[in-house]
Amino acid sequence: MVIYLLFMTVLPAMYGYLLLPEDVCGPYALPAMWCAGWTVLMAALHWPAVACILLNRSLTELTVLYLLILGALLAASAARMVRRHTNPFRIIRNFFSGITFPELVALAATGFHAVVTFLYMHVDDDDYAFVSNATTSLDTNTLLRYIGGTGKALTTYHVDGIDRLVSSPHFTLFAVMSKLFGIRPAPLAHTFLPPFLTCLFFFVFFLIGWELFKSDRRKCGLFTVFAFVIYMSAGFSTYTAGSFAMIRSWQGKAQVAGLIVPLILWAYLVFIREGEMRAADVVLIAFFLEAACLMTSMGAMLAALEALLLSILAALILKKKQFFLRTIPALILPVLTAGVYLYMT
Repeated sequence: MVIYLLFMTVLPAMYGYLLLPEDVCGPYALPAMWCAGWTVLMAALHWPAVACILLNRSLTELTVLYLLILGALLAASAARMVRRHTNPFRIIRNFFSGITFPELVALAATGFHAVVTFLYMHVDDDDYAFVSNATTSLDTNTLLRYIGGTGKALTTYHVDGIDRLVSSPHFTLFAVMSKLFGIRPAPLAHTFLPPFLTCLFFFVFFLIGWELFKSDRRKCGLFTVFAFVIYMSAGFSTYTAGSFAMIRSWQGKAQVAGLIVPLILWAYLVFIREGEMRAADVVLIAFFLEAACLMTSMGAMLAALEALLLSILAALILKKKQFFLRTIPALILPVLTAGVYLYMT
């Protein structure tokens, strides 16, 4: 459990440090790094998982490959931190120093709901497609060789929606993490992941508020509280972003709606404020879109379309076509995912 907690907290922050400049959003550098780093955890798994599925490799082989990729990225992040003489405790201290009452209320509300998702909430929607296949992969050390919901040998991908899982194998994240930490996929998805995902979803609103309200921390806290109330009141349908984020956070579509879509909006707000989009920013957007590719193919297309539209708006607002032109390379990954999806279906 200690290793699991480090994997969920420290490791994403290290990857976020690799992607973002330390001063990207003032005191919210830590939430920004954690949110961005989480997309690295997901993006790093996507194409290795697709390749291992198509090549009929084992879950063990995928896990080893994934750890090698994460290890290389962690080494690069640590080297960057040493080279810049960065004190990580200062980044943490900056977040809590000068914190305002509205921010405390927002953090308390987020923490309360995280506890609720851990102790009291169990929703098993779509378990047939995702958790069952993760469990089958874990117990057989295979990847889509059997239909998770029935246990029958898989002879074609065109059954039970399996073709969608090839292009966006989100279930492999549960399977790999279960293998690493000894937590079964069902409790991992329904109990151990949701508290962290809840925090991710609402930390993004702090970042957006920082850009919208010109670095006013009090307004950032109020904005996040307002977003929490809206999400809390979104239960009139099972298909609202609020319902996904509050109740079914473990699902790929929820992570696209709750994390990726707001993160892309935040990123382009930063680009507009800075008046440019650098090569490092292209890499950042590419990681966001690649993470969406793991979560769900349709979500990947939504995220790609959002990035494209925001790049056009940024280009029109600042009269600089570089925003549009530099977004195009990041769209290659969702296009490739769409190709795999169309080929499989």
